[in-house]
Amino acid sequence: MRFWNTFFLLLGALVFVTFQSKVYVLGLVAGLLLVFIARNLKKNKVILYRKLPVYLAILPFSLWWFLSPSVESGISPWIFFIPSWYLFFLALVQWRSLGRGGAFVFIRFNALAAVLLSIRDPDWFSGVLLVFFFLTLLFHIRPSTPFWRWFMAIVLSVLGLFALIFSVSFLQKKTAKSWNKNWGDDYYWSRHMMGFDPVASLGSFTKNYESKYDHQIVLRLWTQEPPVFLKAVAYERFLQGLWKSSDKDSVLQAMDYFADYALFQKDSSSISNKVWVQSDIKTFQYLFAPANAVGVGLKSDSIRSFVGGHLQNIASEVKDWYYLEADEILDSLNALDFLSWSLSDSLLLQVASLEMGLDASMSPSQLAIQIQKYFSMNFEYSLVVNAKKKSEALWQFWDSKKGYCEYFATLAVLLMRYHGVPARYVVGFAYPEFSADRSYSFFRRKHSHAWVEFFEGHWKSTDPTPLRLQEENPQSWLALKQEAFKAKWNYYLHALKEGSWRQSLDSWQVFVESLLARFETYAVLFLLLLCYVFYKRKKKKSAFDAVHFKQEEWALTLNNALKTLSKLGYSLETGETIGFFILRLESLEEVPVARPWKRALKSLKDYQTHRWCP
Repeated sequence: MRFWNTFFLLLGALVFVTFQSKVYVLGLVAGLLLVFIARNLKKNKVILYRKLPVYLAILPFSLWWFLSPSVESGISPWIFFIPSWYLFFLALVQWRSLGRGGAFVFIRFNALAAVLLSIRDPDWFSGVLLVFFFLTLLFHIRPSTPFWRWFMAIVLSVLGLFALIFSVSFLQKKTAKSWNKNWGDDYYWSRHMMGFDPVASLGSFTKNYESKYDHQIVLRLWTQEPPVFLKAVAYERFLQGLWKSSDKDSVLQAMDYFADYALFQKDSSSISNKVWVQSDIKTFQYLFAPANAVGVGLKSDSIRSFVGGHLQNIASEVKDWYYLEADEILDSLNALDFLSWSLSDSLLLQVASLEMGLDASMSPSQLAIQIQKYFSMNFEYSLVVNAKKKSEALWQFWDSKKGYCEYFATLAVLLMRYHGVPARYVVGFAYPEFSADRSYSFFRRKHSHAWVEFFEGHWKSTDPTPLRLQEENPQSWLALKQEAFKAKWNYYLHALKEGSWRQSLDSWQVFVESLLARFETYAVLFLLLLCYVFYKRKKKKSAFDAVHFKQEEWALTLNNALKTLSKLGYSLETGETIGFFILRLESLEEVPVARPWKRALKSLKDYQTHRWCP
């Protein structure tokens, strides 16, 4: 019974791995090998387990792994399929040597590991195979109890598991509805960031600041010198309280697979000036970069790069980014697109410009400094702007001398344009916090901000919003440790998946492919095989010669001892063994004192003791 149970256990694992990996030829070969091993075991032909074939089998599987094809938008399944095939091979070797080095525990472990590693988007047929395998495995490890008791225990365990899952799910839904009646709004706000839209209105940041998710970490930057401003969107036109990004856009093709990280490069002359940006929200759909970034990359199909500087991810479910260095600056060089302002705002701009003391003769940097200085001395920060209409919001902001970043940035951009300086309204994150060990910095939701970029040879950032004291949010010791662990875990996971070793692997793959395509490679392998066979035969002959020489040496020793004793009058009788001859000589009452007697008797004893030793 145990024989057929093991056979069907391995057969189930083989069929599942074959259909999941779709390597049917290898599955057929492995099936024939399984039948051959089962046939030998039925005839009690058990082969001794040897480690050398197991270790040598690693070589072809490693070459297969190196030459495995890559896939787009995900991790290659061959990273798991190939080890599963190797583990199934180990299970076969263990069964072949069962009782002579092989054991049931290794057969079960290797078969189970092969099945678990090969699970990837199973269909209904693969699901049936999976159920069959696990039932066979459970029957294989069942204790020595009646079958009906074991079967009932399995059925009750499965029913209990389903009941537990249903109860937990039901309680969670009921608790969520009772605790939060506005669960729909809560779901929306937990996955949305106000202000980061192609069309942004004044006042859109208010909800974000009032959200209970203010302190949630959104981005981590793995650098000790993070940029102060990390933008998501740069806008071109302002009309009736609405900012709109440019209609002109282009698509920048990025790498064709996913990873965990976005990187940007601020200076094309410094390759080391790269920063990894890790997003902590899976549905967050924007890329972030400082002004004048020359490289931004995403492991997705593409990046949409608006002329206005708006970098948005097209994919809807992307969390992870990858660095791609661009040949040209990913920003708008046509600064003239950012000079327009509406005639409806001309009166406000004229009044504000006169009161601030702005002059057309000022340089762009002087204008930015003067605007910032005036705001800091005459305005105060407030999240409340009492404006009934969006078109009147800027006037209300100017009259009340109160507002928040959107209003300060909007009026500053329009004032600079009014004096002929290209400027744009930018939203993103600003003023990051640092981790305890300062190995990385991070932005929370409350760090979302609006500021100004103006053109003076290149785009420069300035923040006209008066400085304000941020509310302290003391974190518990446990929360700080959890954040540090989560950040480091993601960092090391990145190093494992996308570290420099992957580039080395790519180069090795190219090298191995070229090596296997050359005739010289197989010639060298054939010569090495011949050398190995010659060495084994020579070693075997040397061992045989050594044994043969030893046999002749002992035969000569025995012959000399018998001759010496025969001269002294003690001969070996017909049919008498050497052992009984020694006992007869030792039982003599009168033992000769002659030295040859003692030497001959000692030689006989040595022959009897050591003759048959290896």
